[in-house]
Amino acid sequence: MTTANTIKVSTDKMMAHKEQHIGWMIFNNPIRRNALSLEMWIAIGEIMTGFQNDSEIRVVIMAGAGDKAFVSGA
Repeated sequence: MTTANTIKVSTDKMMAHKEQHIGWMIFNNPIRRNALSLEMWIAIGEIMTGFQNDSEIRVVIMAGAGDKAFVSGA
């Protein structure tokens, strides 16, 4: 059985959740092809700190919302 836990983030342009031992970080700015903003950059630190403090997380997967790009410039 898979359990998913949403992680609170300071911006809606980043999403994070946990599924078993996997931490998911989603860049959620598809209109701008997931281009990073300052608020997104700050949220990355918040998310990674949360994952670091969770002893069950073994791997982090980063993905981009939408179907055009992972992150602009990547």
